[in-house]
Amino acid sequence: MIKRWLILITLGLFFFMVIIDGTIVVVAVPTIASALAVSPSQVNLLLTVYLTTISVCLLFFGQLADQYGRTRLFIWGTYLFLIGSGLAGFGVNFQLILAARVVQAVGASMTMATSYAIVADVFPPAILGRALGIESIFISAGALAGPGIGGLILSQLPWGYIFWVNLPIGVVCLLVEWAVFPRTHAFSGEKSVDGRGFLQLIVIGGLLLLIQINKQPLFTGILVILIGSCAYWFWRHERQTKQAMLDTRLFSNQRFSRNLAASFLNYVAAYFFTLLAPIYLQLMLHLPVALSGYLLMLTPLVSLAANPVAGVLSDRFDRQRLMRIGLLMLVLTNVAFALLPHQTTIWPFVIVSVAFAVGTALFTNPNSVVLMQSVDATMRGQVGAATSLARQLGMSIGSAVAGLVFYQTLGIVSPHTTAVHAAPQALFVAQGVSFMLAAALFFIAVMLLRKKVENAKRTG
Repeated sequence: MIKRWLILITLGLFFFMVIIDGTIVVVAVPTIASALAVSPSQVNLLLTVYLTTISVCLLFFGQLADQYGRTRLFIWGTYLFLIGSGLAGFGVNFQLILAARVVQAVGASMTMATSYAIVADVFPPAILGRALGIESIFISAGALAGPGIGGLILSQLPWGYIFWVNLPIGVVCLLVEWAVFPRTHAFSGEKSVDGRGFLQLIVIGGLLLLIQINKQPLFTGILVILIGSCAYWFWRHERQTKQAMLDTRLFSNQRFSRNLAASFLNYVAAYFFTLLAPIYLQLMLHLPVALSGYLLMLTPLVSLAANPVAGVLSDRFDRQRLMRIGLLMLVLTNVAFALLPHQTTIWPFVIVSVAFAVGTALFTNPNSVVLMQSVDATMRGQVGAATSLARQLGMSIGSAVAGLVFYQTLGIVSPHTTAVHAAPQALFVAQGVSFMLAAALFFIAVMLLRKKVENAKRTG
C-alpha cells in the first residue's frame, strides 16, 4: 500500500515539474532577452517550442509505452528531461537553450504519455478516482506555482537556475522510479512503430510553430489550410496502417470517444477564462496588477482542495452524473462571467471563480477515470497519450479562439482602438460574446455525455 502511494507522489511531483517548466519561462522573458541580446518574441519561442514538441510526441510515445513498457519509457523520459534542464541552464547562447528545450519537451512527453496509464495499472478501480484526484493536485499546483517560483529564483539567483531547479527534484524522482516503480512488460506482441505517422505530426507541429511566428494574415491562412490537409492525411494514414500509433478503433468505442471529445471541449472553453479574466480585472475593474494576480490565483487554489474531494466522490457516485453536474456548473459560470458588469466590486468575480473551479474538478476527475476504464489495459498507453494530447491541443486552440473572438468583436464594436483604450461598454460586449461562446462549448459537452447515457439505456 505504501509503495503504491509513493509511486503516485513521484508521478505527481514529476508532472508538477513538467507543468512548471511551461510557465516559469514566461516570468524570465525580459531577463533572458536582456542577457542573450535577443528580442522578447524570440524568447517566447522557448515556451512555444516546448509545448508544441510535447503535443507532437505524445501519441508516438503512447504507442512505444504499450509496446516496450510504461515504466521503462517513463525512466527514459526522466533522463532526457534532466539532461535538457541541465543544458538549458548553462545559457551559452539562444540556439543551445532552444535545442535544450526540445530535449526537455521530448522527455516531458514520454512521462506525460505514460503517467495516467501507470496510475491506472497500480491502483484498483475502487480508489482510482481518488488517486487521479491527488495527481490533479500536483498539476494545479504546477500551474499556480510556476510564476511565483520563477520570480523567487530570479530575485536571488542567475536565470539559469529556473532550469537547474529541476535537477535535485528529478534525481530524487529517478531514484524512486528505479526502486519501486512496477516493471511493466510489453503488451503488444508485434514491435513496430508508426514512423510515417510520426513524421506527419512533426510536419504539423512545424506548421503550427510557423503560425505563431508569422505576422502576415494571408500566410497564416495558407498555413491553416496546410495544417488541415496534413491532419486529414494523418487520420487517413492511421486508419489504414497496421502500425498506427493512434488506434482509430478506439473511436468506435462510444464511451471513450464521447468522453474524450467532452474533455477536449472542456479545455478549449476553459482557456477563455485564462485569457479574458486578466483583461476584465485590469481593464474593466481597473485593479492594480498585484491585486489582479492574487485574484487569478484563486481558481487554482480552490482546485487544490476541490480535486481530491472530486476524486472521492468519483469513487462513490455515478461518474457520468458528476461530469454532467460539473459541466452544467461551467455553463452557468461562463454565462455569469459574460454578464459581470464593469462597475462592481471584486466579490461577484470571486464567487463565480470559485464555482468555476469546483465545476472543473467535478468534470475532469471522473472524466479521467472513465477514459482509463473504457478500454482494455493493453491500450492504456495510447489512451493516456490521447488524453494528454486533448488537453494540450484544447488549451492551445482555446487560447487562440478566445483571443480571436474577443478582439474581432471589440474591433466591430469599437473600431480603430485597442483593448487598453477601449470604452468599458465595448469591452463588456466583447467579453459577453466570448464567454457566451465558451458556455455554448460546455453545453455541447453536456449533450455529448447525455446522448451517451441515453444510448446506454436503450442498448441495456
